[in-house]
Amino acid sequence: MTRQIGRTFLEELKSKGFNFNDGEKSLESVRSYFIETHHLAGDLEYAFTGEEVDLKVKNCRFFPVCSQLENHGVLITTCPYTNTAAQAMEEATGYRFRINKEPNGFGHQIKLKKVSKV
Repeated sequence: MTRQIGRTFLEELKSKGFNFNDGEKSLESVRSYFIETHHLAGDLEYAFTGEEVDLKVKNCRFFPVCSQLENHGVLITTCPYTNTAAQAMEEATGYRFRINKEPNGFGHQIKLKKVSKV
């Protein structure tokens, strides 16, 4: 189900003409959609470190909802930014990414690690 969240957003971004030709453009498209177009967080920063991508979501509007879900045993990968970024990277690279997410203030620190060819 959580992967479907990312797929749904990815299809929306594609329909709006966002670019997924490479990892950098893919993450910039995700950032632009959530931050600039819909103002759903204060910022979404990303950095590539070898086979991993580090994402930092600041002042997330979904944070209270995701926190409640997590407190009730729903997997921590409910974050729409996380799932959309993972799907965008999969689209750009042809690899699946493992998600690791930790709370960081009123947002999250996220690591996406390349694991296997799709």
